[in-house]
Amino acid sequence: MSLISWLTPRGVLDTVSENTFYSYQLQAVDSDEQPLFYSFISGNLPGGMYVTINGELRGIPTVLSSVNQVSTSTFTIRATNPIGNVADRTFSISVSNINGPLILPKPNLIGAWFDGTFLDYTFTAINDNPNATATWSIIQGTIPPGTTFTSDGRLFGFVDIIAAKCGSTGVRSSPN
Repeated sequence: MSLISWLTPRGVLDTVSENTFYSYQLQAVDSDEQPLFYSFISGNLPGGMYVTINGELRGIPTVLSSVNQVSTSTFTIRATNPIGNVADRTFSISVSNINGPLILPKPNLIGAWFDGTFLDYTFTAINDNPNATATWSIIQGTIPPGTTFTSDGRLFGFVDIIAAKCGSTGVRSSPN
């Protein structure tokens, strides 16, 4: 009688980055050297990932939650030979979306305004996670006198006369 044995150890396979292609070859063997076919039978695969008939776990994983999260998915894969013998194994994989947003344009020089003119500029950020909410804050330097900076990334107001050098400003988008 043909027996199927798993070579891939059960449990944690890996921790991978969100939105980055990932591939992992699951392996089992048949005692009669028959070909094996693999299938997902239960649990949850990370969004964007699937298992091929040849046992390859692949795809571009996503996490639909707040940023700075690690989401672990646990799932069971079945190896089947042509006569119908099966062997199941449970695995897990963690997907990390701990990637900061991309701030566009670079905030080191957003423009030049004359004293007394109205400044109205909104910073933007691109984040891979559609559920992330950005909260903006000043982390270094000062904003021009007479202007206000809000947590939604808006810098606005009438620029007061600047008698001395105004330091550069560093901004950060902090996803919640």
